[in-house]
Parts: sequence; structure tokens; C-alpha cells
Amino acid sequence: MVTFDAQAAGTPRRCWDADERLASLPTLTLRGVTSLVIVSAHPDDETLGCGGLIVRASDAGIPIRIVAVTDGSASHPRSSTVPREDMAHLRSAELREAVGDLATAATISWLGFPDGQTLDFEADIEQRLREELHDGGTGTVVAVTWAGDGHRDHRVVGTIVDRIVPPGATLWRYPIWMWHWATPETLGLPWETAASLTLTPFELARKRRAVGAFGSQISSLSSAEGDERVLTADVLSHFDRDRELFFLGGDRMVAR
Repeated sequence: MVTFDAQAAGTPRRCWDADERLASLPTLTLRGVTSLVIVSAHPDDETLGCGGLIVRASDAGIPIRIVAVTDGSASHPRSSTVPREDMAHLRSAELREAVGDLATAATISWLGFPDGQTLDFEADIEQRLREELHDGGTGTVVAVTWAGDGHRDHRVVGTIVDRIVPPGATLWRYPIWMWHWATPETLGLPWETAASLTLTPFELARKRRAVGAFGSQISSLSSAEGDERVLTADVLSHFDRDRELFFLGGDRMVAR
């Protein structure tokens, strides 16, 4: 399985932006889309990976449901100032604020599984996700954290959705940590399945505002050891570009 340190220097954004493939990807549209379901392994994945998509669907009047699988409570495992239960409440409030910025009419399903323990609850997660996706079909886009992203929770959630997505629904997979640990030349990246959504300045501004709602992730909780920010400026820069990347089709790359 891919291992990475979120605090360590990762691949600079300029390395990705310089790759011609990123600028020449097929362009995604929402023509024919009648509903959008965003499945995130952690609260904030949906905003980072496809906040612009959510804005566009909202402005087009497309019904949107956000499904947050875990409670995000393990983002600061060494914190001595914020207990896990309090962190879960904080992450939930941040998600509600962010979604309010992106799509006021969107509904949120907070599944609340323990962050970092998706393998232990895999069967229960699958059952809950089947319930969340059961009414999807032709016209529905399901966007989920990419299973090859290098994070165990992303792998588990992405793999589950990959196998249970309803017939007729379209599956889009969005990477988060790939931008940090991989490079454009990393073997196995499914460039052949990639497409992008180009954001307008207005959509990007809405996304930026929503990202700002996740104060527990983009700022330090305190000056105490273990309370460092999770999403550094370098990491956040990958989600501040005017396009969002998705892997489509039959991709099965999984970081094990």
C-alpha cells in the first residue's frame, strides 16, 4: 500500500500543471444528469475533490446528496486538546457549513463510522451505502473518493462503491492524496480513464469559500504538539486550480 506523510513535502503543483495530459483531458459536462450523489471517505474530501462539480450541479437545479462515510475524528490522533468525540462534532459542523456554501439545497447523509476503521466496518458500510445508492440509475452520477488514492479509508470506500453502484448510474472517482504522493509519471495512474471538469471563476470562488469552512484541517488546532494543520498550503494548492480531475470507466487500480 502507498504510504505518505501529509506533513512532508509532496509533489509540487507545478509538476502536475506542466504535464500536457492534464491540460488536454476530455471535458465533462452535466448534460443528461438528473441527480448527483457525492460519497466521501472523510468530511472535506467532497469539497476538495469536487466542490466545483457540486456548485455546478446546484446551479443547474440537479438534486444533490452528500454521503460522508466516516466522522473524521482521527485527523489529529496525537492531539491532547481535542478528544475524538469533539473532533467528530466539529467535522460535522464544518461539513454543514461547507455544503451550505456549495449547494444550499443539498442533503447530507452523515454515516458516522469511525475514522480510520473502515476495514473493521466494511460490511456495515457497504449496507449503508447500498441504502444511499438504491434509488440511483440512469441519469445519476455517483462521485466517490478514488480507491487508488493511497489512503486506506479511500480505498475501502472507493472499492465498495465501485462494486455496488446501481446499473445505469455513472461513476466518477476523484483523487485527493494522489496529488501529494504521486507524480504524473507514477506507474499505474489511469490516465486513459481521466477526464476533467473546467470551473468558471465563480465556481472556483465558491469552492474556495467552502474549503475555508474546514478550519480544523487547514489551520492548527493549537500550538500543542499533535495539533498541526492537516492540509498544508502545498496540499491545498492542488485543489485551487480551475479544473477537477475524475477517473471514469472500468479503472480498478487499488493501492494495497
